[in-house]
Amino acid sequence: PFPLLMSTAGVFGVTKAVWEWKGDPKWVKYDTATTLKLETGFLKSQDKVKSDSQRFVDLSLSPAELKKNIPLKIPLKEFVGLQRRFDDENKRRAVRRKCPSFLKGIKVLVLVDDDTTRETYQLLVKSYGGSLRSKFGSQVHVILTSSSDSASYQADLESAKNSQVPVVGDSWLIEAIKSGKAVNFAPHIIAAEEEDEDEEEPGDEEEETEEKPKPSLKRKLSQVSGSTASAVGMKKAKMQPFRAGSEWAGICSYGDADIYPCTISVLTRKEKNVTGTVSWPTLHHAKTKFKGTIVGNVLDFTEYEAISGEEHLSLPSSYSATFSADGLSAEGSVSSVSEPGEESYEDGKFEMEYIEKDVEDEEEDQVADETQSFTIHVEKRVGKVIRGKIVMTVDGEEVQYKGAMSGDKLVFSTTSTSPDADSPLPEEFAMEWDSTKGVLHGDGFLIPFSS
Repeated sequence: PFPLLMSTAGVFGVTKAVWEWKGDPKWVKYDTATTLKLETGFLKSQDKVKSDSQRFVDLSLSPAELKKNIPLKIPLKEFVGLQRRFDDENKRRAVRRKCPSFLKGIKVLVLVDDDTTRETYQLLVKSYGGSLRSKFGSQVHVILTSSSDSASYQADLESAKNSQVPVVGDSWLIEAIKSGKAVNFAPHIIAAEEEDEDEEEPGDEEEETEEKPKPSLKRKLSQVSGSTASAVGMKKAKMQPFRAGSEWAGICSYGDADIYPCTISVLTRKEKNVTGTVSWPTLHHAKTKFKGTIVGNVLDFTEYEAISGEEHLSLPSSYSATFSADGLSAEGSVSSVSEPGEESYEDGKFEMEYIEKDVEDEEEDQVADETQSFTIHVEKRVGKVIRGKIVMTVDGEEVQYKGAMSGDKLVFSTTSTSPDADSPLPEEFAMEWDSTKGVLHGDGFLIPFSS
């Protein structure tokens, strides 16, 4: 019923990974051809990959061994090898592999018979921020599989069908890598063949295809993308659910294909009252404010105002979820208004999970989570429009930006960087001015004003 032959050939021709070697003092990117060669070798578990006529990249060492060779303060998962010279292997440079986390918040179960192929796809899912599951259950958002010929995972496929969990082929992962974002499951779903097709009652087809009002969070886009939120360190033991400063990877789903990831940031919690923001990466990075309450282990909150991307949102939207015993996840429902004056529809499923670090990267990620010092210079302002530059204190990297003020809200995008800068372009930020404290805050920033 699931006729698809899976192969790793497709993923070896595309990548969104960035490969760099440590120069003096900056990291230097490999060119496109070399990057693809290195990525292929990495996925195939090769020990050595030739980078040019004089050098090769040694991929044979474990992360711990690499750190002993060159004790750099970078996340352990990024430190993948050493660049060595053919004529003198003792001359070496650190090599890192960085991947965007566009699958963050999406939990994937990979069901493939061939061990090598399965491990390759699991590595790619994890590299791009996705979470892996070892067996089917309520926490699986999608199954990535090959065919139904193997009895070893037939039961999982049937369970997925009964639970309306999408089952997709490798084309979903390949398209996601090509586009640099998690894409809609629907075009890649492997449709099961219907049994007893001749026994279908007249009129059944009309009932199945009859449309009902669209749920509120079908926010004009059908793509799915992972969150890029940073983790905030927090202990598991006796954790207060939804505490101030925490971030959560959320999923709103309608049926087996309409899935919308979000990042929920808790700004304040005072007794039972909570406030924060919700970011929607697939909806042109729209962002909203929410407020709500926690009574016992039940969370109720409402998105009530757009910070950005209002044209892609349907507000207000109300959520109700019950926390798990450990306070690290919650499940419930979402309802909202499709258009002003219309009734609410409570046919959406909502679930969220606390964003935490991988255990193996805990020590190294502390470096990445440290406060980064920088200065924002406003060089020109005409009406609402502002222009200027951002200067990083540590390395002097400069980033040009352009944006606009509307009341207390500032939205701006980066437009260019200094040569050899690591910052991707463009990036968009949304912040608010707190006149009582004299600071801009939002998107993980806290920027005090100084004249």
